[in-house]
Amino acid sequence: MTGLFPPSVPGSRRRRSGTWLTRATTGALLFGVVAFARLLLSVLFRGFKSSQVYKEAVAKARSNSEVRRELGEPVRPGWWVSGSLRVSGPSGIARFSTPLHGPAGQATLYVQAQKVSNRWRFDILEVAVEGRSERIRLLEGGPQSQEFLVRT
Repeated sequence: MTGLFPPSVPGSRRRRSGTWLTRATTGALLFGVVAFARLLLSVLFRGFKSSQVYKEAVAKARSNSEVRRELGEPVRPGWWVSGSLRVSGPSGIARFSTPLHGPAGQATLYVQAQKVSNRWRFDILEVAVEGRSERIRLLEGGPQSQEFLVRT
């Protein structure tokens, strides 16, 4: 077993390349890039999550008895939002998904909505629970009955 590793030779230790200033500068740059990316994502997600259509969609998912039964209580949205939200005055389009989780499971909320004359109308509002093949549809009576006025 003595032949597995070559014997160490005094003075042959490798030194770290660069000075402490180079390492400190590299670390500061890396920290700055990560902090900037986190700030950018935070601003983007905060803008999305403060929209009326996002709040209404999450509220409908939280208040649904079937979603609460599958995920447990409390039902909370995740931090990630994927999709698009375009609003121009009284009109807009929202297509996004966001994770939901509770003590008993995880799911994804899928939303598609249109804003016309300051009223959002949900076209798709569904929750896909992990491990379940069918989605929970949150729209009752068709999309026309799921309009809500934007509060300004």
